[in-house]
Amino acid sequence: MAGQEVGSHLGGNLPFSFDVTEALKGLKTKGVAGAGYTQTTDVEGEINGLMTYDRKALKIPASELKEFTPRLA
Repeated sequence: MAGQEVGSHLGGNLPFSFDVTEALKGLKTKGVAGAGYTQTTDVEGEINGLMTYDRKALKIPASELKEFTPRLA
């Protein structure tokens, strides 16, 4: 697992995603843990929050977001 690239991103406000589930499953038995997070809301020029800047619109429903959690638990 060490040194295995599972994805890359050059930065900025361009959308991106990659699934690291399989890469992390092998590390779980070795006691390795990790987390991914994003801002709760967009701030100023950034667009990566779970809600819009004014908090009036969710970008991803809680039920859909919840689907990601149990895959590694």
